[in-house]
Amino acid sequence: MDEQHIGAIAKGYRIYNGDTTGTGDFGKAAGLGDLVILADPAPLQIGNRVWHDANGNGRQDPGESAINNVALQLWADTNSDGAADTQVGSATTDANGNYYFGGNTNANMLNNSASCTGALAQRVFASADDAEQTGTTVTITGAPLELGRNSANADNTVGVRFTGVTIPQGATVTSATLTFKADATTPGSGTTNVTVRGENVDNSATFTTGASNISSRATTTANTTWNIGTWTASSPANATSPNLSAIVSAVVGRSGWASGNSLAFIISNNGTTGTNRRQAQDFDTNISDAPLLSVAYQYQCPYEVQPNTKYEVRVPATNFNTGQALNGYQLTQV
Repeated sequence: MDEQHIGAIAKGYRIYNGDTTGTGDFGKAAGLGDLVILADPAPLQIGNRVWHDANGNGRQDPGESAINNVALQLWADTNSDGAADTQVGSATTDANGNYYFGGNTNANMLNNSASCTGALAQRVFASADDAEQTGTTVTITGAPLELGRNSANADNTVGVRFTGVTIPQGATVTSATLTFKADATTPGSGTTNVTVRGENVDNSATFTTGASNISSRATTTANTTWNIGTWTASSPANATSPNLSAIVSAVVGRSGWASGNSLAFIISNNGTTGTNRRQAQDFDTNISDAPLLSVAYQYQCPYEVQPNTKYEVRVPATNFNTGQALNGYQLTQV
């Protein structure tokens, strides 16, 4: 018979390192140790299922079908008087009759009157998220990004894309910048002039080697001119753009933008001539020095599901006795 070890120790951590010399605890120490886990409270969520109670017993019995497309409201007691007085959420049941309010993303919660601030700083996170185009040819890997012109003294267009940009739709962007790490000493003696635009879509796709894949993308009307002075690979190590808040605002202000979407910038030459160009490290050159996006923004705070608070999930009156059939059922007020 094989011996099985149930509950065997996988790892151990010493909470208190007592005196092992046999002379007792160190000094006046009592020899007690403790470990306390500190963590933020878990986000709360309210959810359930709307179904057809065919036998009217008030329970979800096997075979009783869900009702989809039912509009629901979440009301809360916001003044602690024991009565739900304010609508704080709005949801519609899904194909399985399910609905949720709150949780990690404050799903289906309405905004309140308070103002919240947020910030993010994130780098290009994949090889196909920074690229450059000369003529119609797009290059994704194998060389540093060349802003303005390339080593053959031809105009260059650079694209940089950032994934998982957690800016709420319609937020007020107060500042936004791109930072590049110099890859080599500046060629030429003049400045490099470029224009920065945003890709004017709800969710930017990765760059490909298809012809003109960068320059053919729709861009924002908002744009910023960046006159880049000389740089070297060691000092200054970084070059940061002017404020690009108008560009970012134009993208996150789109009706189809959602927090967590991808946002791309397109940087094109703006009159730079000769050998003047700026070489910057990309994802393939050095992951830790890939292009960096920094944004600060303001937005209306959403309500959050709070403990020790009275909540009511309500079906608005417009769902009752209006002749509207929901999944084949007519809702009737009882």
